[in-house]
Amino acid sequence: MDDAAEPRFPLTAATRAGTLVMHAGGALDFEQAPRFQREVEAALATPRLSTLIIEVSQVSFWDSSGLSGLLVAFQQARTAGIHLILTGVDANLRRRLTITGLVHLFDIRPTLAHALRHPDSSPTA
Repeated sequence: MDDAAEPRFPLTAATRAGTLVMHAGGALDFEQAPRFQREVEAALATPRLSTLIIEVSQVSFWDSSGLSGLLVAFQQARTAGIHLILTGVDANLRRRLTITGLVHLFDIRPTLAHALRHPDSSPTA
C-alpha cells in the first residue's frame, strides 16, 4: 500500500470573496497534525484573507495532536487578524473541546452554508 498516493488526512481549499474554506477529512492524529498545521499556516498567508473556515465533518478521528492543531490554528488566525470558523463539528469533537476548555475559543457554526452566509456574525453554537 502506497501511503503517499492517498493521504490519510486530505485537505482541500476554495476561496470565496475574502473567505477561504478548508475541507478536512480522515484522521487528525499525531502523524497528520503537522501537515494540518502547515496547511493552515499556508492558508492564513492568503492575501486579503478575512475569514478561514475549516470544515471538519469528514474527520473520522481526533487525538490530542489534532486538538493541539486546532489550538495552533486559532492562535495563528488571531495573530493574523483573521476570523476562524469551524463547521461540521460532531458531538465527539464538541465533547473533546468542552472537556479541554477550548470550546469557548472557537466560532463553531452548524453548517458550512451558514458560515458562508454569515461569516462575520456572532457564533450560533
